[in-house]
Amino acid sequence: MADAHSKNPPVLGLACGKAPEELCRSVAQSIAQYSGGRYDIRVLRQSGATPDREGDLVVTVVLDGRGQDWIAAHLDWQQGPEGKRHEGPSLELSAMDAALTPQMYERYAKKLIRADAAIMALLSN
Repeated sequence: MADAHSKNPPVLGLACGKAPEELCRSVAQSIAQYSGGRYDIRVLRQSGATPDREGDLVVTVVLDGRGQDWIAAHLDWQQGPEGKRHEGPSLELSAMDAALTPQMYERYAKKLIRADAAIMALLSN
């Protein structure tokens, strides 16, 4: 039974729209970490996709604003084809007189996911 489940893991489609590539990569890594790697994470080219199966997820990183030393974003997500869409809180990341770095995006991605208790609970089940 476990072998059959592992051959067909739930798919998590990740759409990043206009979000920086570093942020998208960090969100994917954080999702893999929080979910224990149980999702087959696929980067989607377009936002607005619907999950195919009940256990599948679609997560979109929505850019709310961006400057040279700051960014604001939130996560939109849906589980299953009939599931309702959820919108996580918008969080801002800023650096004083410096460009944002990949390490900053890694911490920010984790905060984006943890800020939404519902998706955090879903990923950690």
